[in-house]
Amino acid sequence: RAEYGKEIIANLSKQLELNYGSGWSKRHLHHCLRFAEIYPDINIVHTLCAQLSWSHLRLIASMENDLKRQ
Repeated sequence: RAEYGKEIIANLSKQLELNYGSGWSKRHLHHCLRFAEIYPDINIVHTLCAQLSWSHLRLIASMENDLKRQ
């Protein structure tokens, strides 16, 4: 299953770059997935996105400790 998941991300990356241009690398999609896993509530995401840049959000999402993230 892990290999299947890798193929999905790679194929999605290629398709998004074809349709929308650069910026949709596999690495970027992994950051997006990590962020979505950590913050599944759209209201929290909306608030965070209004106050922080994507660079800040990526940095927060990379923190393993929940207390540091809050």
